[in-house]
Amino acid sequence: MATWKKIIVSGSQAELAGVTGSFTGSFIGDGSSLTGVSGEFPSTPKSGISYDATKFFVNDGASKFVSGSQVAAYVFGEASGDATITGPGVITIADDAVNNDKLANITRGSIKVGGALNAPTDLNAKTDGQILVGDGTDINSVAVSGDVTISNTGAVTIANNAVETAMIADEQVTLAKLAHAAANTVLVRDAGSAGDPSFKEVTNTQILIGDGTGFTAAALSGDVTMTNAGAVTIANDAVETAMIAHSLGTLGTHAFTGSFTGSFSGTTDLPDLTDGNGIADFTYDGSSTATIALDLDGSTLAVGSGGVKISDGGVDTDQLAADSVTNAKLANITRGSIKVGVGSNAPTDLDAKTDGQILVGDGTDINSVAVSGDITLANNGAVTIASNAVEGSMLNSNVAGTGLDYTSNELRVDVSDFMTNGSNNRVLTATGTDGLNAESNLTFNGSTLGLTGAMTISSNLTVSGNLTVTGDTIEQQVTNLNVEDKFILLNSGSSTAGDEAGIIFGGANGAAGTGTALIWNGDYNSNDGRLAIANTVASDATSATVSYYVGGVFLGNTSNAATAQADHEGNIRIESNEIYIYA
Repeated sequence: MATWKKIIVSGSQAELAGVTGSFTGSFIGDGSSLTGVSGEFPSTPKSGISYDATKFFVNDGASKFVSGSQVAAYVFGEASGDATITGPGVITIADDAVNNDKLANITRGSIKVGGALNAPTDLNAKTDGQILVGDGTDINSVAVSGDVTISNTGAVTIANNAVETAMIADEQVTLAKLAHAAANTVLVRDAGSAGDPSFKEVTNTQILIGDGTGFTAAALSGDVTMTNAGAVTIANDAVETAMIAHSLGTLGTHAFTGSFTGSFSGTTDLPDLTDGNGIADFTYDGSSTATIALDLDGSTLAVGSGGVKISDGGVDTDQLAADSVTNAKLANITRGSIKVGVGSNAPTDLDAKTDGQILVGDGTDINSVAVSGDITLANNGAVTIASNAVEGSMLNSNVAGTGLDYTSNELRVDVSDFMTNGSNNRVLTATGTDGLNAESNLTFNGSTLGLTGAMTISSNLTVSGNLTVTGDTIEQQVTNLNVEDKFILLNSGSSTAGDEAGIIFGGANGAAGTGTALIWNGDYNSNDGRLAIANTVASDATSATVSYYVGGVFLGNTSNAATAQADHEGNIRIESNEIYIYA
């Protein structure tokens, strides 16, 4: 039965079952199995020689000894490997010599840490969801708590209400992160909210009005009202004289009373006074007081306590001269707004200053909207056409030239203008400066490139996918073959453990098409397999006969060698500086 046999070399430690012939030197053991050795130790001390425990005696016809210190010095000096001996009882283990195999068992889920007095100890680190944290003195296995927790998969969970304002970077809370609000509400800091913002409902036609401490949602009332489109309507009879800029002056009703001096032409009697246009009828007899008053219709002009005034609503288009209402006469209008007509044809101010928006009618009103869809518009007038926005229906037929056709809102390549021999799936080749030929021997159907006839590649060929050859032979006529791949798979189509595969070295047998092969003998030792040499193997061979095996070297003990399937005849094993051969 094959087993590992030690090879005795200089420095080897060995126990021999027997030795035939003569030798010089010494043996380890009691010598009970040695033959041909005569003599024995003296039973009594000889004169001048002290027999004690510190001396080792030999008998070669005379009494000789080696002192214990001499033996110790020799033994200690010969000790090497993972440990050295520097003196009686002083053993030093080499750096990096203690591997996992030499460590005492450690409980699953534990780690070795430095404990009290720097002595190594085992720390239980397997508690579900706990991590290792130092406390300045020791390492502890603790659960993550406080603002976050962690699972045994590494998933970290932030506790509710754990993230405070100081933890959030500026400008990081987007609208998407805000809590949903009810319809028709806005976020405000209202009076009764103890410092926290709250949502306030703003119903139809209402606006937010500050009251000094908070906000009130209320509709406009009194002299003006406003629709939900922002249209403001002034109530009838709401505009009074005091509200109109620039005094129109006053015309009162003045009576001509009292006396006067002077002369009149004609008779000494005062001439008759008669009412003219715009003067109300009056009676004047030259002696009694007559009151002259303006004759006003009350719709345009009327008489008030202060005199003549313009009646409420008395000025309309008919009273205004063309080009008479200047900007100075118009009420203030918010910057960036324009006046437009809204419901009931009442003028209103439309906010038209929104960045990049234009005014567009919807059939009823004018709206300020952003340009979107196929183009966008910047506030400097720059128009940008969106990607993929120009479709066939937008193209004029004149965009088509030679080699292009415009049909049904589509531009199509008309290869017939410059191609001959056209047919489905044929690959085009150039026949001149502006000509193409559809090759019947070179086709591509979208997935497979077909070639009828030979192909010559004058430069490098790189295949990023799989290269499949359906022929029986691949001949590589090159001086040297460089393969970038780290591994080459031979016999890739086989799943049988006992199959053979290898590399043939041509010329080894003095004949072309044959040679000596380095093969994998798959059926060796119940399909363990091992490398072997096979002589005279043809290039088209599917099997080979082993001529001899290639030996291997294994580092480790017998158990490790068996696991690695290295216990095959002829293999060498090295363990603790000793050499073994499997035979």
